[in-house]
Amino acid sequence: NSGANYSITYVPNTTGIITAKGINATAQTDNRVYNGTPSSAVAPILDALQTSDITTTPPTQTYNTKNVGTGKTLTASGWVIGDGNSGANYSITYVPNTTGIITIRAINVIALTSTKVYDGTINSTVLPAYTLQTGDLTATPPIEVYDNPLTGTGKIMTASALVINDGNNGNNYSISYLQNFTGIITARGVSSSVSVLPISTQYSDQVTLITKISGGAPLVIGGPQASQSATFKIGTQIMGTTNFIVSGADLVATLNAALLEPSPFGTTPTGQMAPGSRTVTAVINSPDANFSVSPSSPTTALNITVENANVSYSGLNYFSTASGTSSTATVTLSATITDMADASQGDIRNARVSFYKGSISGTLLGTANLQPVLINNADTKVGTVSTTFTYTLSSTEFGNMGNSFEVYAVVNNYYIGNNNGDPGMVTVSVPAGEAVTGGGHLIMTNPLGTYAGTIGTKTNFGFTMKYAKNGSGAKGQCNIIVRTNNKIYQIKSNAINSLSVGGTTTSGTPASFITKANLTDITNPLLPISILGGIDLFVNMNDVSTGGQNDQVSFLLQNNSTILFSSNWNGTKTMLQNLGGGNVQVRNSTTTAPVAMVNNPITPENSGKTLRLIEPAFDQNIKLGAYPNPFGKQATITFTLPTNEQMVTLDVYDVKGSRIKRMYEGKADANQTLKFEFNGSNLPAGMYFLRLTTPKKVENFKMIMTD
Repeated sequence: NSGANYSITYVPNTTGIITAKGINATAQTDNRVYNGTPSSAVAPILDALQTSDITTTPPTQTYNTKNVGTGKTLTASGWVIGDGNSGANYSITYVPNTTGIITIRAINVIALTSTKVYDGTINSTVLPAYTLQTGDLTATPPIEVYDNPLTGTGKIMTASALVINDGNNGNNYSISYLQNFTGIITARGVSSSVSVLPISTQYSDQVTLITKISGGAPLVIGGPQASQSATFKIGTQIMGTTNFIVSGADLVATLNAALLEPSPFGTTPTGQMAPGSRTVTAVINSPDANFSVSPSSPTTALNITVENANVSYSGLNYFSTASGTSSTATVTLSATITDMADASQGDIRNARVSFYKGSISGTLLGTANLQPVLINNADTKVGTVSTTFTYTLSSTEFGNMGNSFEVYAVVNNYYIGNNNGDPGMVTVSVPAGEAVTGGGHLIMTNPLGTYAGTIGTKTNFGFTMKYAKNGSGAKGQCNIIVRTNNKIYQIKSNAINSLSVGGTTTSGTPASFITKANLTDITNPLLPISILGGIDLFVNMNDVSTGGQNDQVSFLLQNNSTILFSSNWNGTKTMLQNLGGGNVQVRNSTTTAPVAMVNNPITPENSGKTLRLIEPAFDQNIKLGAYPNPFGKQATITFTLPTNEQMVTLDVYDVKGSRIKRMYEGKADANQTLKFEFNGSNLPAGMYFLRLTTPKKVENFKMIMTD
């Protein structure tokens, strides 16, 4: 009945049991490179699930550590099963595997291109490139260095020194350092300069040339420096080469050099030491390639000034026209030029000399700009110049039987100087008629007067006087140069009073003339200072020989009773004195005895008449002396005056006429003896002169100092 006959009741049982199915997830062996984690890419092997059950999350396996090694344990985990019962229908067993392997990871540390300025080292500030696994740290970053510290391109860069913090002392990595071949080191820029001390100095003097390369010293011990030496030039002339020395971070080269042109004289280049502005150059020799020196030849300015020269007129003092009717004479002028003594002397041939009449800016005489010729080829400090020219007397000069004039030698070019303090005196005379002419100089040995020449100096003279037989008066001129106490005075005639010519004897031919004169201070010839005018000048002479040997002359200049200048005073009168150089000529037409002269007042009534010279008398009771005499180094000097004097000077001179010391200057009472101690400990042994000067007289006394 198809079971309809039954009513079935299903009675449940609540004690049924279904146990979980046991399944395995078995880890598999894995062999991989270290990656900084314990992960494994290999899947475990799983037991089969029941039909309709699925794996919703497959299990994974991991190493027990992340570090390199063998026999490492791999363990699976994380299997999630979709069985409708949240996986509770299965009991999963994770079966480990102990054959896992993690091998070392090889990494590259790659040196990169680096560019730097030369610093003496191989260091680079660029870091190499490399990559670590996640989680690993750099304990010490790598560096890269150049193959050498020198300037260049295509240099090899090498990396090193990477230390990794991977929890395994870095053993999880195998490091390879890869080189780079594009490194660059450029030259270090340094600056150079040059200086000169002093910046202005005379030709032939010493200068110090200094060049410096700032920052050019070796940057490391034993390293290169910017340059080894420098060559100094002034203009185009090479002065010398000197090595650099290290001064802190700099290089310094120094050269002491005299401003002299190349030797022998005339060697090129010439003219570089001529006075003016000059360029000093320091040529930096063979700069090291590791340095860029700028500028390569630094420059600075040097001002060269003229050197001082001593000038002495050394030519003849006396010349004659060709005949008594000729007004022209051939005159030869000469001068000696000496480089003034100092620490550095030059070549006097670089001087140029011109002669001028009357002053240093007067009329040019002869050829200008003469080049000195050495007196001794071994001595370049002394030379001579000479020029010859025709001198034409003016009608007035011809009528006066000639003319006398000062000759100045003026130096230029590399030197400066003149004989302003010692001008030459040249006399051009006409050899006819009764006349006296002369030119030359005396050396002062016993002068007297307010303007007495300093002992040892020259007193130059020149005169031409023509005797007028018709009594109309003498004609001519007289010019005398006296040097005293560093001053130069000129005595020049302005009105001739008389001329007397004596007869020739075996002792010579005497003559005398008297003239009014002016006294002028010509220390600065461009700015003369008039002292006195209309004062009396008495000139005596004796013509002993045609050439001037042993010729004699004397000069007396006085203002009323006051002697201004006596050329050779013997205590009572002015005496004739042999010439130091030159000539005196007395032309006469008689052999009668000489005619004496007197110093009657010069007036129109007696002008042109023969006069008798009477030297003015002075009180001879002045007492001047020294004791002991001779003396060692100490002497006592005394003087006594017979009358009160408001101004007295007492001086000590050497034999050259240079004043050594002024012992006293001031008032002196009559009959009062003044004493002074003279100490000569700093002076050489020899003869010295005391000179006591009062308004009325000059008294001299000789002292001898022994060793």
